[in-house]
Amino acid sequence: MDEIYHKIHKITESFFNTASDPDQIPVTEESNRKLLELHPATILYKTDEEGEPIAWRVTIPTSLETMKKFLSYEISERELLDIAVKERKFEALYICSVFTVPTHRREGLSKTLFSEMLKRFQPSPDTPLYTWLYSEDGKKSFHAIERILGKKILVRPDVPNP
Repeated sequence: MDEIYHKIHKITESFFNTASDPDQIPVTEESNRKLLELHPATILYKTDEEGEPIAWRVTIPTSLETMKKFLSYEISERELLDIAVKERKFEALYICSVFTVPTHRREGLSKTLFSEMLKRFQPSPDTPLYTWLYSEDGKKSFHAIERILGKKILVRPDVPNP
């Protein structure tokens, strides 16, 4: 696997701790391969002048049915990826992960990668976007993206529905 992905994996795992969470997509070579098989723009990243990764975004195209199951806690994020790989439908976009290393935050990298993702996937105006907010910084970025788009992004609730 490309050295850049190894570096991204190491940083991502230290923040999201996917190895100990059976609900999250694991940060592994296998998950990386699955993501890139879905679409070449599932993983987009930016590097600094020395070639070190400083920001990345993971987006997964899914069916509407998979989106609904994920948002209602019928499936985990890990299951979402496995289903997406099998169904290969482009009816909704799951904004899976957005990360910027702390020394490069507030530089607009998340917005730049979001714009690049939209150019690469070219969703129709009615294609739903959805996410699972993980951090306070993620929530701030999410609200900024909604304002830019002028469109609501569906969010998985913090707590499963009873």
